[in-house]
Amino acid sequence: NEDSKLVTQDIIFNHLFLEHVEKNEGLNQKYFILNGEIYKLQEPFIESLNNKIKNYIHKNLFIIEPSLKQWQKDKTETEFNELFEQENNTIVIHPYKYKNIELCDLIKYDENELYMYFVKDEFKSNIRELSYQVYNTAKIIENDINSNYEILKNFYDAFTSIYPDKININKSEFINLFATKNIRYVFAFRDKNNQKIYENPEQFSSNIAKFALVDLVQKMNFIDKGSLKIEQIEYV
Repeated sequence: NEDSKLVTQDIIFNHLFLEHVEKNEGLNQKYFILNGEIYKLQEPFIESLNNKIKNYIHKNLFIIEPSLKQWQKDKTETEFNELFEQENNTIVIHPYKYKNIELCDLIKYDENELYMYFVKDEFKSNIRELSYQVYNTAKIIENDINSNYEILKNFYDAFTSIYPDKININKSEFINLFATKNIRYVFAFRDKNNQKIYENPEQFSSNIAKFALVDLVQKMNFIDKGSLKIEQIEYV
């Protein structure tokens, strides 16, 4: 990993998460390679992914009116997150990791809602990392809420010791965000063509990214302390 520690001795193939296209007699046959298994994709399966994503708008999963700033073409993911550092009721967590876990990229809150944003550039295979991060954080926080917020308290102490100016509320107020507000885990990404995935998911070429998003939505149904939202960041 990034700390030069050995985390597995398994073969690389067993960790792949990608989509492969094989041309055969003028036709493109698509495959998923997932965790050591190869899956041949059929069109009905791809259609079902597109239809499920379209249906999420009827389930109120999409944030239609932008809650985040525009992402300028010359900005990196880190620079985009830094745009929010001076905003009220906002905490920029990126790129800090607590015990090798990035809690989220941004926290925004108002009187009733706590939004935890997980930001990714583009909708492609790396969306799996974002999906894993959202679900992992949701599980950690749910368990922590049920065990006196020990992880969040320790996170606050560790984070403020490194970035004393990034959180302008005390520890009790920070914990109270999670104790009293509705928690929304926001899966946020930008598409450089500004295509709306809830309108035309078929125009997004990465079926593996769609699969990761659909899988995340299903997993988040089992999270009691919080709910999932999806937001596309406008690209300018």
